Amino acid sequence: MSFKICIIGCGGHSQTAHGPSLHRYAESHPNTFLAGCCDINTERANMYKEKFGFANAYFDFDSMIESEKPNAISVVLPEDIQGVIVSKLLHKKIPLLIEKPPGNDFEETSMLSSIAKKNKIPTMVAFNRRFHPINSAMKKILSIFSLALSLIFCQSAYSTYTCNGKVANITVSPN
Repeated sequence: MSFKICIIGCGGHSQTAHGPSLHRYAESHPNTFLAGCCDINTERANMYKEKFGFANAYFDFDSMIESEKPNAISVVLPEDIQGVIVSKLLHKKIPLLIEKPPGNDFEETSMLSSIAKKNKIPTMVAFNRRFHPINSAMKKILSIFSLALSLIFCQSAYSTYTCNGKVANITVSPN
């Protein structure tokens, strides 16, 4: 049985970040099926389908959901419409990866969070490099020294971190 993924939004950010990532993931995980991509621009949806290996292109997300019955959906839309779409998807009880910001404001974001919690729907807000090895290493280091370090600001640039204004070089092994 394959894990079916769909995506809503085939614009610029989706083309440079989400599409390539989903394509690579599906290539290395044979049980993953890129079932459908959806965009209101028919040309863009068809191009996205061909470029990233999705099985079908759609122009209406309700039709895509009804046809594909996905296990998860990635939502990459402009922030002014994303909240409304995410709310509808959460009510359909579909696990989501949503692009930041999740809502237009605090109230909309809180409402989306409440729907996800109430319906026990796994929902994650995309955060670039969240699981990058260097960030995982820094998280581990910070957890070890949490009592001794008063952290105000931390910034990473691949192998160099600046914490509270002091540079800390960190080497990360592949494991």
